[in-house]
Amino acid sequence: MESAPPPPENREPTGPNPTEPVPLNHRVLSILWLVIALPAVFLLARDQAWLEAPAGLDRFRALKLEQWVGLGIVLIQFYLLVRAHLERTVAQVEEDERKAKEPPAPPR
Repeated sequence: MESAPPPPENREPTGPNPTEPVPLNHRVLSILWLVIALPAVFLLARDQAWLEAPAGLDRFRALKLEQWVGLGIVLIQFYLLVRAHLERTVAQVEEDERKAKEPPAPPR
């Protein structure tokens, strides 16, 4: 005779666990990160007139359009990196809290 499924609050999640790394996805994302980031950094480093400009708004005015695009790409990637780190940290904390609420397994 089969037993009834556990109540929803005690049921294990069936989807992917965000705290466990998926090696293939990490490799692919790392390569894509470099493919996008390196040209963006190259655009910023190629013409360094913006670094030689006086501080303040003059540095931003010295940027060319392609350098603005490169700067935007780098800033977006930095934002996504921070956001992913925060989401992973929150998921880990939630999992730790869930494990702390579970009663310990009886010894066998």
